[in-house]
Amino acid sequence: MKNNSVERGKIVSNELGQKKVGTGVVPGIIACVLAVLGIFTIGMVFVPLAAIVTLVGTIIAAKNAHWGGIGVNVLAWVLTLVGLFTSPALLAVLGFGLASTG
Repeated sequence: MKNNSVERGKIVSNELGQKKVGTGVVPGIIACVLAVLGIFTIGMVFVPLAAIVTLVGTIIAAKNAHWGGIGVNVLAWVLTLVGLFTSPALLAVLGFGLASTG
């Protein structure tokens, strides 16, 4: 057995072949697209999807310490928050949830 060191964001080889270490950039880009769609179209559908994909991308990027992936995911979080605050329906859902707890 050979000892494989993981190089972040690069192709590494193992016994089964080659694989690419996740960087979190692709989920971040998908989340940015979903968040922009949530801002300009149906926020009730696209903003929660953007939040879920952004969370996955952030976890992958942080786990592998890939700064490009972290940067794209921070942009996706900002766009997701803009989509949240520009959607009256989502604000109403959050408002009713907060009102029932107090």
